[in-house]
Amino acid sequence: MKWTRRRTTKVVGGVLLVVVVLYAVFLNSVRPQMDIMYCMVTMKGLQIAFHSYHDEYGTFPPAYTVDTDGNRLHSWRTLLLPYLNEEMYEKIRLDEPWNSEYNRQFHDKPWFIWPSGNGTECCSPVVRRKLPYGKKTGQYTNFMVVEGPGLVFDGSNSTKIKELHRGTSNTILLIESTVAVPWMCPIDLPIDAVQQGTVPHGSGILGIGDHRNRRISLFCLTDGSVHVKTPETLSQDLLPKLFYKDETAIFPW
Repeated sequence: MKWTRRRTTKVVGGVLLVVVVLYAVFLNSVRPQMDIMYCMVTMKGLQIAFHSYHDEYGTFPPAYTVDTDGNRLHSWRTLLLPYLNEEMYEKIRLDEPWNSEYNRQFHDKPWFIWPSGNGTECCSPVVRRKLPYGKKTGQYTNFMVVEGPGLVFDGSNSTKIKELHRGTSNTILLIESTVAVPWMCPIDLPIDAVQQGTVPHGSGILGIGDHRNRRISLFCLTDGSVHVKTPETLSQDLLPKLFYKDETAIFPW
């Protein structure tokens, strides 16, 4: 059989069509599931770091540190560096703001270094989030705590595990936000964003969920278990209560 140019063009076109379809399936179905699994592992690693901090200091880290005038200096993420990236932690100046001239040199460095399971170290990226143009995933994070009076993370105040009256299995420790921020930046989700759904933040909207689909978000309970939040699995009425230390609400296991 002789192959004509037209027949070859049809075959190549057919192959390209199959590749495009498979790639679309990967992006829409397979890749999101891979991203979710990777995020769950990362969130689990952060939970271990939180408890390592508690073992050493007797409390969880505060949402942020402050100077003598009450100005925010560093995020809890900086305080967890001894358990995630000790070499970087030893270089950062904690008595200066996170964005001081000296500390800015660390903004472009990956903050989360964790064993990948195959004997190597991996830097956890921000996945399932849209990043500012030209920024790498290791520079930004969408893993946040929720802060506010009476919560586990109450500003610059620290919380002990024994203060969680409902226990670790009924209190949320971490959650994904719709906005990714520089990892050193002492910005987290205010409780208003959880109660109201979203609040304005710069040119975007700060809230819980995926920037493409605010119905879905990962969260980690203080006992280390990681879950997927949807309106069907966790109601908007119950969700805010799970961040408080003294609430009576119970997680719907």
